[in-house]
Amino acid sequence: MKILILTQDDYLYLNRFMRSLIHRLEEQENELAVATFSASPFGKKLSTTQKLLQTLEIFGFRFFIYYTILFCFRRLFTPGIVKICKQTNVRHFSIIGSINSHDNIEELAKENFDLIVSLSGNQIFKSNLLATSKYGCINLHCSQLPKYRGLMPSFWSIANGESETAATVFQVDEGIDSGPIILQQSVDITSMSQRRVILTTKEIGCNLLVEVIKLFQEGKVVYKDNPDHLSSYYGFPNREDVKKFLKSGGKFF
Repeated sequence: MKILILTQDDYLYLNRFMRSLIHRLEEQENELAVATFSASPFGKKLSTTQKLLQTLEIFGFRFFIYYTILFCFRRLFTPGIVKICKQTNVRHFSIIGSINSHDNIEELAKENFDLIVSLSGNQIFKSNLLATSKYGCINLHCSQLPKYRGLMPSFWSIANGESETAATVFQVDEGIDSGPIILQQSVDITSMSQRRVILTTKEIGCNLLVEVIKLFQEGKVVYKDNPDHLSSYYGFPNREDVKKFLKSGGKFF
């Protein structure tokens, strides 16, 4: 299969698993390309300065210092997604602006991908984009869908006292995490920090992606309901949400 992985150049989480994911997908005799695009953790376009100030304001000084140091360390000493592509000889290109722009959709349509895989992005994909590949697009969402659609499911799962969450691979539609579920694996998150939940669910999720792509290759994909009436949706937390998270015993790292 000819597969496009759509993601961002993530140094904090995804780059830990990308090399292994690429290797395993190539072992399945897939032809891979990776496209990176800008994605704001705040769900809207902000400058770097605005992102830093909002992070400090919402999450506090300790969180800000920890992740600033961690990001700088990993940026200096570990390869990001773009460099991993170079090291593994996987074709990489950048998406400029909205993924749904006419120019981007036109370029993707020319590629004739069989499947698009979305990782760590927060743009809503429109029908024209989904139609550029034979099997549309699948996405990894680290929650127990249909619960916790939206942003930062790891934060909200801990904040609401959940004992488990999940990694879910689903078929993307034009909604927000609302497409039919293909595979889902639950995980006990009791006593886990948010960072540990993110790393654990992304690792499980990458394993699920490999399984799902094999199902596509074999024509054995079975879809499960992702019912709206059982769903919950959460946006980006504010300062009061963070205070409640910490007060309830939640840990970021």
